[in-house]
Amino acid sequence: MMRSANPALNDKAFAHLYSAQEETRMTIQGTVNKTFFLLGLLLIGAFYTWNQFYLSGGSVGGYLLIGGIGSFILAMVTIFKPTLAPITGSLYAACKGLLLGGVSAMFEARYPGIVIQAVLLTFSTLFALLVAYKSRLIKVTENFKLGIAAATGGIFLLYMVSFIMSFFGMSLGFIHSSSPIGIGFSLIVEQGSQLLPGDINGDDTVNILDIVMVANYTLGQAEFTDEQIQAADLNQDGIINILDIVQIINIVLDT
Repeated sequence: MMRSANPALNDKAFAHLYSAQEETRMTIQGTVNKTFFLLGLLLIGAFYTWNQFYLSGGSVGGYLLIGGIGSFILAMVTIFKPTLAPITGSLYAACKGLLLGGVSAMFEARYPGIVIQAVLLTFSTLFALLVAYKSRLIKVTENFKLGIAAATGGIFLLYMVSFIMSFFGMSLGFIHSSSPIGIGFSLIVEQGSQLLPGDINGDDTVNILDIVMVANYTLGQAEFTDEQIQAADLNQDGIINILDIVQIINIVLDT
């Protein structure tokens, strides 16, 4: 079992499940189904407070209070009484939706466009991964976990370096830009006219660098040539998104 700092997901919380009957045992399919259900409840709560924010002229303080305090109390109840999770989990998702919807609406009103982009990317990623797990497109092996950790770590370091450099008036260029760093990187990984599927930087190898580049492209932080777009669109649906990133990760793990 993977370790977690969340007190609701520690070893003690799952201890009583090891002796469970076959029909009540926790499975990946059951977990995915319940996640879809909880996500739906969260979205309902979020949409409600979002609409109320604009209908009432920004007066959603009561909903934020209910959502914030309610979700905290329900989280504590779930931690100390896990057997109530089927009930408290649903209520927690609804309360958290009230909170997130109100907070998101306030930020959207102040910084137009910021919330929509973040929400779409977050929920699209979650939805795509749930579909991938449920359809068994990907299997959670040790190599898979290592690949995810490496890809996430690489993206994190990339953004951290860019963040630190911004304090000194410099930019990393996010791989493709007109900055000296961007031009230098492009020269190092200059690709030929034909690229292998998943080989975005043209080094004849599909690896973590390609995953980072596609992730940056989906975030709008990089521009691709026509050849790179063709190499990144592995499922040939005309869109480069998390599904293509998952397929590139699978290629990396299979090599």
